Amino acid sequence: MLKLDNKPLSYDRAFTHAGIQYPANWLRLASLEEKQAIGITEVADEPGYDQRFYWNVSTPKQLGDKTETVDGEEVKTTGLKTLWSATQG
Repeated sequence: MLKLDNKPLSYDRAFTHAGIQYPANWLRLASLEEKQAIGITEVADEPGYDQRFYWNVSTPKQLGDKTETVDGEEVKTTGLKTLWSATQG
């Protein structure tokens, strides 16, 4: 992602900086040195993840069913395999 003054820039979209209007194709045509000269920086995008299978970027959801004893009671947690099998058919 490209940023200027801590604001994201979009390719193929005109922008104004320091009173100068840049055309929509400027980011595609400008060299790295030209971008850096006006203060444009490149920042890595936030990592993405599929919320159906992960709680967050690094924590996958439980695949198989799990049975635990909590306060003397047996508790069954349904895993992704069972949930997705039920949606197919």
